Amino acid sequence: MAKVTWNESKTVGSLDFSARKFADKKGSPEAVARVYAFTAEMSAEDVKYMNDQVDFVRSRKEKNAAYQASRTDRKPLSPERLAELIKTQKSRIQEHGFTADEANSLEAAGALGEGEAYVLVGNVMRNQESAIAELRSKVSATK
Repeated sequence: MAKVTWNESKTVGSLDFSARKFADKKGSPEAVARVYAFTAEMSAEDVKYMNDQVDFVRSRKEKNAAYQASRTDRKPLSPERLAELIKTQKSRIQEHGFTADEANSLEAAGALGEGEAYVLVGNVMRNQESAIAELRSKVSATK
């Protein structure tokens, strides 16, 4: 997520985009700056309306994520699709500091794939420290 910082008097703000994950799927810093500059000149009522829209989108994303997490009607993955998923997970966790050997150990231990493993790897990709520590503990358990 982009980080916003302000000076003491809250008259100058800056956005740091360096912590954003999957930036290729998000608005460019230039596009965000354009919206930022536009909203700076809007009336308070219009800014409140835009904030309501932001709250709506956030709420919708949270509800969708909760729904997807609670779904039990998913069909099991085919062996081919499961192998593809595990290959992708190994690649993603290596992008987040795990070595190829660690990824292979996790695969061999059955710690990658669908279900709980899928959720855990997703949380690693979101840089959740507890998920990273849990996955690292599974590496340690395989040694």
